[in-house]
Amino acid sequence: MAAETGPSADGGPGAAASRLGSSHLSASTDLDSAPDQLPLAAVLDASLQRRKAAAISSIGLDGAMREFTLVLSEGAGGGCRWAVGETQGRRGSMEDAHVVCLDADGDGSGRTSLFAVFDGHSGGEVSAYCAQHIVEVLKAAPSYASGDLPAALKEAFLELDRRMQDPGSRSELAAYRQMAKADKKMLQAAADKAQDRDKDKDKARDDLQGAGQGDQQPGTAAGPGVQERELEVPARRAEVPPPSRHAVKRYGMVDESGRYVGPGAGSTAAVAVRRGDQLAVAHAGDSRVVLCENGVAQALTQDHKPDTPAERDRIYKAGLFVMQRPGGVARVGGSLAMSRAMGDVKFKAPDLPPHEQAVTAAPDTTQVRLGGSQAAAPGHPAAASHPRLLVVACDGLWDVMERQQVCNFLELQLSSHGGDLRAAVRGLVHEALRHDSAASAPATDNVTVLVAQLP
Repeated sequence: MAAETGPSADGGPGAAASRLGSSHLSASTDLDSAPDQLPLAAVLDASLQRRKAAAISSIGLDGAMREFTLVLSEGAGGGCRWAVGETQGRRGSMEDAHVVCLDADGDGSGRTSLFAVFDGHSGGEVSAYCAQHIVEVLKAAPSYASGDLPAALKEAFLELDRRMQDPGSRSELAAYRQMAKADKKMLQAAADKAQDRDKDKDKARDDLQGAGQGDQQPGTAAGPGVQERELEVPARRAEVPPPSRHAVKRYGMVDESGRYVGPGAGSTAAVAVRRGDQLAVAHAGDSRVVLCENGVAQALTQDHKPDTPAERDRIYKAGLFVMQRPGGVARVGGSLAMSRAMGDVKFKAPDLPPHEQAVTAAPDTTQVRLGGSQAAAPGHPAAASHPRLLVVACDGLWDVMERQQVCNFLELQLSSHGGDLRAAVRGLVHEALRHDSAASAPATDNVTVLVAQLP
């Protein structure tokens, strides 16, 4: 599920504000801040220029060619551009969601911008819920009005997690789960329709070639290369269809009395918020935020993995364990490969505060000042050769590419495509799907990449 919102987006903060009092502030550790990162980012507008999907071919783990549906979004304004690429990839369903909100304040000023990626697991409903409500919950956070963005992000993460454990959210979560199944069928139908059109075009081309007319083109069914085609994707739904009563009753985890206690699914969260010359970042899980400045990629997040000492200690104190088979990935309770996440109520004890849970939604945060002395001014040769890029992406990208590789790849793509950010993001997702090196195999996960180019 993707959410692009602008000045008209207002989630009705009154209800959220009335419930924030029950949230517990996190005792999590803030990451170190670097004072000089980016020049002042221009105010963004809410223009969404296009939303299209392309089928791209890639080499599978077994050496066979595969085709994947890649959904691309982009926008520009105020001297800044952004683009998002998302693909289901080799997974059976798409569980990622993203948000681009260029006017988080909702007053038309464009003073505050928000970029977020949510990577769901065991279902896409938690990531969809977080994408739907992150802006309204952030605006309603007590620290938001006072200008303390890191604290506001912590409050927002915990409030989102608390809301999903409220029986009042059960119907909405069930609706997202139901909608994901319908959207999967819809996208498959669009892909099948485009494939039929391509077959007709290939047949017509073969007939012309058989008659001695026409030229064989690379990338077609008759020639080598990577096949790419545009698909028509139905417009994003304005409203989510309500689920059936049966679907709601069946949804989520229940306690011994049969009372709903929260979603069994979960999601990572990586959110970057810019206000004025400040960039605040919060994350839970292994989705990452990376800043590419003057050709150097700097991590603004650190993965929350169960085998890191602080995370492992909290997990054991909460009464769970960490299991890691030889050569395998450390997992909470032998199943979850991250130690912080939204949802995942099966890993959360009702008698523990949020920051003490084995799998907590309490994020780590960092804040950097934009417009530092190390930044190249617009028009400077360094600014042309090393564009300033903010990358927010799920682990489907980071599992196969290091942050400096991503930075270098994007710079190369921008140079090769005349600065076309959409083409650069498209190339990056394609690279993740086909990537094969001594360090990693191609991506086997959903891949969502959000890139904002700052002036």
